[in-house]
Amino acid sequence: MTNLFDDSQKKVLHVAPSKSLRPLFEQKLGEGYITADLYRKDVTVKMDITDIQYDDNAFDIIICSHVLEHVFDDKKAIREFYRVLKPGGEAFIMVPITVEKTFEDASVTTPSERLKYLAKKTTCADIEMIS
Repeated sequence: MTNLFDDSQKKVLHVAPSKSLRPLFEQKLGEGYITADLYRKDVTVKMDITDIQYDDNAFDIIICSHVLEHVFDDKKAIREFYRVLKPGGEAFIMVPITVEKTFEDASVTTPSERLKYLAKKTTCADIEMIS
């Protein structure tokens, strides 16, 4: 996310925005910073991330931290993120990992294989892992 503030014309979707980061993002990105949440009232738009009401290729960056684990159809939400993300855009999606819910498949042994598996399951062909 180091290039986030390099271009004030970027359009950023921040799902369930953190109260600590929001003021900085609003200051640096201005009108291009869109906050969204299904339940909160202090956001730009009320949004169900499994049915995003924006055109294809609408956002340069999507930030979604600790939300997908609360969504019934997380794969549909990821497909929606992919749809509204511009080609070459970046999605920063963070989810908690616990031993009870960690993906396990003995045939999938490397991070790149896990990424291919996720891409296949969500129909998002050009997912890239940044570590």
